[in-house]
Amino acid sequence: MQHRDPNDRRAVLVRVAAELFGLYAGMNASMDQLCAGYGDTELELLADFLRRTTDAGRSATDDLAGD
Repeated sequence: MQHRDPNDRRAVLVRVAAELFGLYAGMNASMDQLCAGYGDTELELLADFLRRTTDAGRSATDDLAGD
């Protein structure tokens, strides 16, 4: 189901049906197993890396869009 974002009329919020989560159960279990092989410090480093790469990508996209 789609709804307009009240804060940004250009955006559309999509609500996912519960059945969709079942489709990703195998992937989620695999990711849980993968993450279990890392300690807390390593997971924090990986999370920081992913946040920083996401921020860099957003910044580059904003630059390209002229924002």
